[in-house]
Amino acid sequence: MMRRLLKLARSGAAVSAASIYLGVFCTLGLAFFGAWWFGDRVFGDIVIGNTAIILGAMLGQFGFSHGLVKLIGSYRATHDLPSLKGAIRYVPLFCTGTGAVLALLGFAFLCLPLGIEPATRHALFWAMPCIPVWTQMLLQQHVARGYQRMGLANLPSTVVHPLLLMAACWSMTEFQNASATFYFQAYLVLGLLTVLGLAVWLRLLPQLRELHGVRAKSQLWQWIVMSYPIGLAVGLNQVLQRSDVLVLATFVPKEIVAYYGLATRVTQGVGQCTIAFNRYWAAAFAGQWELRDIAGLQRSARRAAQLSTVVALSLAALLVLFGRSVFTLPGEDFVAAYPLMLILLAGQLTSAYFAANVTLLQMADQQWAATLNFALLLPPLIVAYFAFAPWSGAPGVAAVSSAGWIALSVLMAISCVKRLGVNPGAI
Repeated sequence: MMRRLLKLARSGAAVSAASIYLGVFCTLGLAFFGAWWFGDRVFGDIVIGNTAIILGAMLGQFGFSHGLVKLIGSYRATHDLPSLKGAIRYVPLFCTGTGAVLALLGFAFLCLPLGIEPATRHALFWAMPCIPVWTQMLLQQHVARGYQRMGLANLPSTVVHPLLLMAACWSMTEFQNASATFYFQAYLVLGLLTVLGLAVWLRLLPQLRELHGVRAKSQLWQWIVMSYPIGLAVGLNQVLQRSDVLVLATFVPKEIVAYYGLATRVTQGVGQCTIAFNRYWAAAFAGQWELRDIAGLQRSARRAAQLSTVVALSLAALLVLFGRSVFTLPGEDFVAAYPLMLILLAGQLTSAYFAANVTLLQMADQQWAATLNFALLLPPLIVAYFAFAPWSGAPGVAAVSSAGWIALSVLMAISCVKRLGVNPGAI
């Protein structure tokens, strides 16, 4: 077992994991820096704004988060270069448009008389333009994922942008009264610069030379039909992931939202191993399914789950032992995030054990199965959030969130076994 894992660690999957965990280190660094620099009330506004940006960008991708990787993997397997070039060219443009529409809807929502504090409302107004920028960045990274260039697929949004943002806040907030508004203004400008740099770098990739001189073929409607079930699943998944923060913010002070937001950031760092190995194997899943190589699909899924489980358990053990001290770094008050983290870890560890379940379904033309599982789970989960948040606060919401992730992982695993004949678990 260990010999096999060491062999896998030398593969490209290790590059994916290393780049993602470098990103986790930087994004967690930004979160702890923000909690310390801005204070818990302003950081509460930043948590709400970041949640809105990520939710909007994920919805704006319209399912092409996995769909574009699937297209690249399939077209490369069948050597359909005109369609491959068309997908790389037109899908990011389309999704940037959908991200802009969502930003406009966000502006309209903020204009409603909702009783939002003026400082929070002003910060969220600056968060809305970040949605199409973040959408474009993620789609460009998905192109790199399709070619299994995992450094480019992970680092711009998780390392380059957070480090630039941290530097900007450190150097300028003394002149801006440490406001959340300044944070999102810097987020927008530095996001645009990162997107431009990433676009230029992608054009220089050696793997894309095969497309030089090829006339791009657009099949946008077919691509949308293929991807919108994935889009529904991703949208429901993001609502599932982000709704806890948004519901909690309606019942508790912003300081509590800040503590809960920091706890979720840390536990999501444990869950990044699932994303890392899924990103590496997603294109392989698509190609193996295209060739109906079920045995190869099972091997790839098990490798992803084994590595994900080992890494997640190791990180969880470190957090249990040293997490209380870590949470005191931005201030003694933030130690309240530690028990919330312990509750949330159970869901992330279960998700890591069944690492490849959702990606397997989406890469193997079973998008609707994944979407149905999300749709079945989400309504009772939202009801539970609203039921627990008023009387049990953050601990109750954390328990509901963790239970939701466990139930979702089991549902997706059952679907993989029934529909694909593939066990997505580590054993």
